[in-house]
Amino acid sequence: MLVNVLKRFSKILPVIVIVSIILIAGASSNRTYCGGGEWTPIGPDGGDIYYIHITGSHILFASTGSAVFRSFDYGNTWEPVFTPLMDVGFTSMDDVGGTLFAGLARHGGIAVSRDNGSSWELIALVDEEGAGRDTVSVSAASPSRVFFGIRGVDPETGVPCVYEVLLNGSTWKLFKHCLPVVPQEKVPVVSVAYSPNLGGLGEALLVSLYPEGLFIARDLEGNWSWIKVLEDETTDVDVDFEGRVIYVGTYGNWIWRGTLTNTSIEWVNLNPLEPLGLSVDTPPIITEVEVDPYNPDRFWWASQVKLLNTYPRREEAPCLSGAAAWDPSSGWLHSFTGKQCSHIAVDRGESMEFTTIIDGVLGARRAFAGSYSCQSVLVTEDGGRTWHATPSLPRGDNIFAVSAVNIGGSEAIVALCISGIEVSFDYGETWIDEFDVPPGDLEVGLPWKALQIPEGCNVTIEVDGVEYPGDFLVLGSYPAPKEKPRNIGLTAVSISYILEARRCRKPLIDGTLNLVDKPVVDGVVAGSRVVVTIQTEPSIALYDFNSGTFLETVIDASLSGGLVKIAYRNISSRDYWAVSTYEGSPIYMPPTSNDHYIWYGPSRIYVAEGLLENPGNTSWKQVYPVTGREKAGVVGLSISPIGELLAAFSNGKIVYVENAWSNKPRIIVNEILGFGSGATLTDAEVDWNNGLIFISSLPSGSWEGGVHVLSIEELKDSNPTITPQPLNTGLKTRLVRDVELTSNQNYIIAGSWWMSAWRLKLNLNTTATLTSIEETTIPTTPTETVEGTTTIETSTPSATSTPTSTFTTGAFTPATTQLVKGEQQLFGLEPKQIIVIAVCAAVLIVIIAYHAMRREGNASM
Repeated sequence: MLVNVLKRFSKILPVIVIVSIILIAGASSNRTYCGGGEWTPIGPDGGDIYYIHITGSHILFASTGSAVFRSFDYGNTWEPVFTPLMDVGFTSMDDVGGTLFAGLARHGGIAVSRDNGSSWELIALVDEEGAGRDTVSVSAASPSRVFFGIRGVDPETGVPCVYEVLLNGSTWKLFKHCLPVVPQEKVPVVSVAYSPNLGGLGEALLVSLYPEGLFIARDLEGNWSWIKVLEDETTDVDVDFEGRVIYVGTYGNWIWRGTLTNTSIEWVNLNPLEPLGLSVDTPPIITEVEVDPYNPDRFWWASQVKLLNTYPRREEAPCLSGAAAWDPSSGWLHSFTGKQCSHIAVDRGESMEFTTIIDGVLGARRAFAGSYSCQSVLVTEDGGRTWHATPSLPRGDNIFAVSAVNIGGSEAIVALCISGIEVSFDYGETWIDEFDVPPGDLEVGLPWKALQIPEGCNVTIEVDGVEYPGDFLVLGSYPAPKEKPRNIGLTAVSISYILEARRCRKPLIDGTLNLVDKPVVDGVVAGSRVVVTIQTEPSIALYDFNSGTFLETVIDASLSGGLVKIAYRNISSRDYWAVSTYEGSPIYMPPTSNDHYIWYGPSRIYVAEGLLENPGNTSWKQVYPVTGREKAGVVGLSISPIGELLAAFSNGKIVYVENAWSNKPRIIVNEILGFGSGATLTDAEVDWNNGLIFISSLPSGSWEGGVHVLSIEELKDSNPTITPQPLNTGLKTRLVRDVELTSNQNYIIAGSWWMSAWRLKLNLNTTATLTSIEETTIPTTPTETVEGTTTIETSTPSATSTPTSTFTTGAFTPATTQLVKGEQQLFGLEPKQIIVIAVCAAVLIVIIAYHAMRREGNASM
């Protein structure tokens, strides 16, 4: 009987093995730390717009530094446009016959779309000749023929050539046509404008080559011939539909207007400020001139803002823009100037509703301009006389930080953006529109973080005899919009006052109360106190909300730099602290503002305990590196409930300190696998309950950037490298500079460069058990710095099995890496994988036994 059963098992063994392999592979492919959800864009709106274009079918495109947005209703609603290359914005566009061509930033490339920008095909790249090029100008001759010009990052990568792309059957071919010039030391910038019948003499291409002048190319179907027609540092060029009037921008010499008569061009230099009775010491750098589509005597113009680097910066040059009309026989007809912008897009259509008449002059009624911060996209509907922001704005903001804070008993998300400070009480589903506050209006400098007001404490802000409650705290520091902001440091903000002030046009800054007046970067809430790091000094400040006073204490007087990150944990009524330094050059004052200097380093980490008991006499010690400084900056710092310390550095190092407050802590240093040269870690948030670290980063080389997750348990294995799991599904940007876990750990919020904030629903199941801890004993062990598999003993060795912490009372069950549905791993396998393997092993044992019995039976015969 048994022999027959075993015999049957042997026949189905191959099936069992195959099914087992499939199950194991399937289980492995589904392994995930946080579930399989996708990211959702949540805003807020706003951001700096570097280029803008409106098509002949009235589709509006706006581009930030690294993202593109589209509107079908003149800016009432916006949606993101995803290009062939991620995190690349448009720097130029043109459309003809329903076909769109877009020049790409940083790649010297061009893309085409035939479905109004819903999908794009990359048709040309010139990046192999030099990295970092912007396609600054595009001019289409037909749906199958387009010209473009580029700008390099230096004279060597800049090429004084025009690129032509032709559709040959189903293949796009790239041709290069170089101008007959000797390159100068300046970076050449090429702007192009195609005319099908220039001056009635046939097709031609006008080419502005900065800093050489204006050229005309003819014989475009054969060997191009060139003629120079204007000697100046020209920047941009446009020509009217009939090919009779040319406008040319310059670097410091305003605008040239050229009228074609027979085979000659008559030039006149126009200063649009002249009819207004205005003057400037240094003319602006003209970045765009555009002929009005209804009247060649009318033109629109814009100039380079400080954030734009198409042409060499000239700090004294103002940023001006406007619309003007000038007639060769009568002179100036009218001129308007106003809002700052670098590009203007003029709307055009067949009916008269697209036109206006100003002082008897026909012209376009509606135009759009790319602006900055909270205005973002501007529109004029009266021919350029007045401008205002569009009804809504793209979600293209640059996020400094997103902070989850408690306001009035509810968790709120405070987004600290380049365009302002915004608040959401539903995790980004909606934002308090009336509260959209530019940082400059509160004079907080650059807002680096928001904190909640300590529980049980109140802040009152009195304005004109009326008391308003403070709702949250803003930490502000350098760089700053003004050299001496009024509220730089730790500032309380009242939402109710801001909303009232918006309605009544009162100063928004009155709804603030400055508590610490030194520049601060990071802070934590500790009881009734808020403890913040001073950016310019190696000091921390403690503000006590009960007494209304603050105390500043120096951690190490020998340090030359300031402090950045701070971490705090109360363990058994004892407070434990860690801070990081920034000891590089002081990159925090104008004119060169840098909103991410803290990543650079060098840095080191100090720890202390008992700060709240005796702030003035707290003893701080350096814990990492043991001596000297780490070359990179600290972007994440956290303390576990049992006294472990985790630090993430911008160069991809993750440092785990088993017990930082012992005399000789054990240190394990891991490096993120695949973290390439040039990649930058930007933030790290630690979820100790689930044993996970969430990191954000910028891409470089093979490193994709975005958001990743690591296991804390893996950090403790003393491996030389650690491999993170990407969490980028649905995330349409990899330029992530900040991550924040909500208090209930249902969401992780990511703040990006130029695509605002994103939200991911987490599938976490906390199994860690935390109970009341009344007394904690942190042991003293020798310092061990473990980098990879090498252990460096720096003092008398002791047993390496010393536990992380011992507790005389209470209990703590450390968390392990959590998988979907809370499953735990054993030898890197999930429970269902282990069960399958066990079943297979049992079957194999039975089969082996069966064959052994058969051999014995045969032998006995």
